[in-house]
Amino acid sequence: MNAGSPRARRQPAGAATKRPSGRSAAAPRLTPSERLMDTAAALFNAHGIRATGIDSILAKAGVARMTLYRNYGNKDGLVRSVLQRESAAWLEWLDRELGSMQGTAHDRLCAYFDLLERWFAQPDFRGCSFINAVAEAPLEGDCVKPIAAAHRQASVAFLVRLLTDAGVPDLADFAEQLVMLADGATVGAMITGDIGLLRRARAAALALMRDAAIDASRAA
Repeated sequence: MNAGSPRARRQPAGAATKRPSGRSAAAPRLTPSERLMDTAAALFNAHGIRATGIDSILAKAGVARMTLYRNYGNKDGLVRSVLQRESAAWLEWLDRELGSMQGTAHDRLCAYFDLLERWFAQPDFRGCSFINAVAEAPLEGDCVKPIAAAHRQASVAFLVRLLTDAGVPDLADFAEQLVMLADGATVGAMITGDIGLLRRARAAALALMRDAAIDASRAA
């Protein structure tokens, strides 16, 4: 829950003031395949994947069924393409906002959670596309779980790069803990509407980083 588009730099769903399909008036006209993917992304975010039928996507996008078959094969192929684009957009967004940020690891960790809070505060916030997709998925043979797992691992890797000078002995494990905190706050905020959960997650993350650094200095 895109990257490298020559037309526009999309944001992940709900992560900024514009949705993935939001474009300026000067943006080039979309191809039928692009309209189909943008429409599917918006409907999946609004209503869920299983509740959104192909007929409604095709009708809203104004494209022929052959566009689906030729470009994506079937609904599973369209779902995979939407989620892969969403993952690329999310990681591009994080990198654009935080990748070149200066300051201490403490500052960068705070900025990461502040950025998530901006996402939580958007009026179309409906949680994480990948958590939602896996929650809808059948137990076996679903197409979304490998994509969601890869997205999660890429998020961990981004945090390792962001916090490389945090003074934490096992940075990969620490990044996993941060993703767990962010995931929990995301689900909690989706259920309760309380974006303050993100601030509590940030406080917990800072405490974890401080304690890990203290333990490392004692062991040195």
